[in-house]
Amino acid sequence: MKDALVLLAFLVGHFSHSQTTSDYLKQKLPGNGPITFAPGVVSNGFANRDFTISPAGDDIFYTIQQLNLVSVVMNSTKRNGKWSDPVIATFSGVYNDLEASFTSDGKRLFFSSNRPINVGDSTEDYNIWYTEKKDGLWSEPIPLDSVVNSEKDEFYPSIAKTGTYISLLKLKPERAKRIL
Repeated sequence: MKDALVLLAFLVGHFSHSQTTSDYLKQKLPGNGPITFAPGVVSNGFANRDFTISPAGDDIFYTIQQLNLVSVVMNSTKRNGKWSDPVIATFSGVYNDLEASFTSDGKRLFFSSNRPINVGDSTEDYNIWYTEKKDGLWSEPIPLDSVVNSEKDEFYPSIAKTGTYISLLKLKPERAKRIL
């Protein structure tokens, strides 16, 4: 709930001065109290999490996750002043992808995924990947090198304005839930 309120506060501040009702993901602009964000569009009854918005304010990515079943990154894009309906991001949908995070210039999007780095690798290991926006399209995902990715699970990618990568959580292979 706290995360939802923080997200709502950010979105109100980001959108309220620059958008009308018709281009706020087809939703009524929020007032002063907390409300569910984009019910039926983004808040749709699934386990939605990890919301990120591009620095330009024209791309939204978030995770839909059903534990032990699927985890996909969803995308909604603003074109000609209108938001698209959310769809599975072009780089997601085959493996469990989650926790997208933009660089400060909006040209790269980092995320965690269990996709294999090499042919034959296990899908049990989560690593940090990124995709680059080129000519308006997102590239095929590229894994970070072994300085970041390891035999442990890497989650919650965050990129400082300087471009420095920060990993907030690594899990040991046996998935002990502790911060290293």
